[in-house]
Amino acid sequence: GEPTAVDLPAEARGLVRPASQWLPINLGTISMGHGIGVTPLQLVTAACAIANGGFLPRPHIVLKSRLGSVQQVNFEPELVPKRVISTRTTDLIKEMLTEVVTSGTGKAAKLEGFTSAGKTGTAQKLQPDGHYSHSKFIASFVGFAPIQNPAIAIVITIDEPKGKYYGGEVAAPVFRRIAEKTLRYLTIIPDQEVTPKPIARKGRFLGENLEEQADPDRIDLLDAEWGISESIGQDKPDPAPQDDASSLSVDGYQLTVGYDPGIEVPDFTGKSLRSVTYESARLGLQLNVMGSGLALKQFPSPHSTVAPGSKISVKFGRHFN
Repeated sequence: GEPTAVDLPAEARGLVRPASQWLPINLGTISMGHGIGVTPLQLVTAACAIANGGFLPRPHIVLKSRLGSVQQVNFEPELVPKRVISTRTTDLIKEMLTEVVTSGTGKAAKLEGFTSAGKTGTAQKLQPDGHYSHSKFIASFVGFAPIQNPAIAIVITIDEPKGKYYGGEVAAPVFRRIAEKTLRYLTIIPDQEVTPKPIARKGRFLGENLEEQADPDRIDLLDAEWGISESIGQDKPDPAPQDDASSLSVDGYQLTVGYDPGIEVPDFTGKSLRSVTYESARLGLQLNVMGSGLALKQFPSPHSTVAPGSKISVKFGRHFN
């Protein structure tokens, strides 16, 4: 029932009546979302308080776009953060929100390479006569990632979705796509194992030869999926069969993992986490990531020969020695 004091005019307060006015039935109705109203900004701010251990942040508008360039807007941070929930309570809630994603209604919000936690929402819209509609809904998902060291919190709200209308069906997948690409853009260290399987999903570039995607960083970050292309329709002869070949098939698309005598490890020096992850997965190598920024060191060394499926370690940093 209080505005967040964000740097925007005319912020709505939401709808929360004083507890002294609650009837016994309100304990049940409010817990399931009836008789209460919150703005999306209040919702994601609450998620931030859970993610950071119980401290309520004040949201700010910190970036703006002008003529295609990004300029930072300075603001004074709060000197003393306001604690609204105990750390013990937030730990319990985090466990619950994690299970929503791993085994509950928010499975579609599960990220590739990162842990995530959140909650689905399916709200009936209030009609002019004061009753809740049975045909108009607001589907939502609010969550954060990674779980142990959160970097982002996101709320997705979809007004009157057509067809499917549950938050777990229509809002959670949007959260996943935005979160995955934002975390990669921010070069956040993955806290889950990255394997060739997620890289082999069908994407925008179906039908194009993978070899032509020399620089995966050039792929449009907001609109594209990493993809392994279809071999059908390419004007190239079929490759000669290899003994002991190993491949991964996902949705009918084939990704060759490698064959004896081994795979040559690329030189990753100076490349981004996105590039290294893409190239490692394409070759069928398991990637162990340390740090963030650009690749500085790696083991095994560049141009070494390793067996298919071998694990390689790459250290990332902001500055070269």
